[in-house]
Amino acid sequence: MSRAALTIGSLFSGIGGLEHGLELAGLGPVRWQAERNAFAREVLARHWPMARRYEDVREVGSGAERVDIVCGGFPCQDVSLAGAGAGLEGERSGLWTEIVRVAGVVGCRYLVLENVSALLVRGVGSILGTLAESGFDAAWDCVPAAAVGAPHRRDRVFLLAWRVPDAERDAVRQLAERGKSPPPPADARHTESRLVGTQPDTTSGESSRRPLRAGARAGCERRERRHEVEAACRAGDILADPDRWRREIERVARRQPGDEGAPWRVVDGCRLPLWPPSSDDVDGWAQVPAAAQPAVRRVADGVRGRVDRARRDRLKALGNAVVPAVAEVVGRLIVAAEEERLRVLAERTRAAQKEGI
Repeated sequence: MSRAALTIGSLFSGIGGLEHGLELAGLGPVRWQAERNAFAREVLARHWPMARRYEDVREVGSGAERVDIVCGGFPCQDVSLAGAGAGLEGERSGLWTEIVRVAGVVGCRYLVLENVSALLVRGVGSILGTLAESGFDAAWDCVPAAAVGAPHRRDRVFLLAWRVPDAERDAVRQLAERGKSPPPPADARHTESRLVGTQPDTTSGESSRRPLRAGARAGCERRERRHEVEAACRAGDILADPDRWRREIERVARRQPGDEGAPWRVVDGCRLPLWPPSSDDVDGWAQVPAAAQPAVRRVADGVRGRVDRARRDRLKALGNAVVPAVAEVVGRLIVAAEEERLRVLAERTRAAQKEGI
């Protein structure tokens, strides 16, 4: 399938993580995007200069170019467990219905929705019912970013919906009225387990850890020095002395291999810092956020107001973004479904031509 086979429209675009992931799967191009945040729109304009941009999803109407795929990570504030619990009836998360409205306007064949994992208990059933009434079937899963190799968990629900042929709509609607949903395709149902299965095996015993140990030996001294800087700059100490970070880096750079200054463990004859913690070290992992924050916040560690506006905008945009590698997995499911659709169509065409002969 050529890259231009399925065009994309994006709602609640953020900085474009969803559509970028779909492009990585070979889909696209992106025809239009809708995003209210001005900084995020600047990012979108940089990476998709040819796409039309809307400031409000409610502005996307009959004038929007028809596309094959509409994607969107709709607002999570009312769905999130950290919110007030208004769910899909909330003012912000309730905007998800704009995705269905736009899908009807532009006549797309596929929908890709993304939201926090709490959606599974705060509204996914309502979404499935509305999609069924609108002529869509759907498959969904909660996929962590770690499943595709990202260094963090970030559980997110991804829902892939496809337009059902008119002849099948009544059956789908009847299932929805009974509170059921058609079983998703096997590939979509097992997306998470298949991805996790591709990750390095950390449970098969000593032999599976040896490559990691070999790499640790090669980078032993480098990680010792990094650990020393992290330990020295934890707990916001650099606030009182803004130059401390620079001095610590210079001091560690001058440190000799035999110098002491941090807790160590010995693995295969190589002295390694007690970092990162082992898988069963609960207390050690509890210290991870505290150790990471100084490196992220730098001299403004612990004082949010001192982060410059540009950096604050970047951090907010990244915090709201979708990991493109996960969206790419959804895109590959669309590619596979489209290839199957075209194969069946070709077979039917050949059969009809043969009967005509």
